[in-house]
Amino acid sequence: MGALDEYGAARWAREGFRVKVATLKLANGNLGDLQRHVEAAKRDYRDVLVAAEYPEYWRGTSSVANPATIDREEAIDRDWEQYQSWLNRP
Repeated sequence: MGALDEYGAARWAREGFRVKVATLKLANGNLGDLQRHVEAAKRDYRDVLVAAEYPEYWRGTSSVANPATIDREEAIDRDWEQYQSWLNRP
């Protein structure tokens, strides 16, 4: 919990709860990864949100990939299903 509390204390920190959930998802139970994602969120919280909430969409629209090769709406739908599955896991 201490690692999570490092994000959100500053006045400029946005989306506190959402960012904390995203860091937990990305860390996947690894405390070192959790700390790394919290540090990333402190630099730019949007990086953590997009990695957790829209991984397929982001990969498909990055400058490395050809954005024309993916169906953006389908990628967003799959990302949402994946995120909901993670949130609702036992």
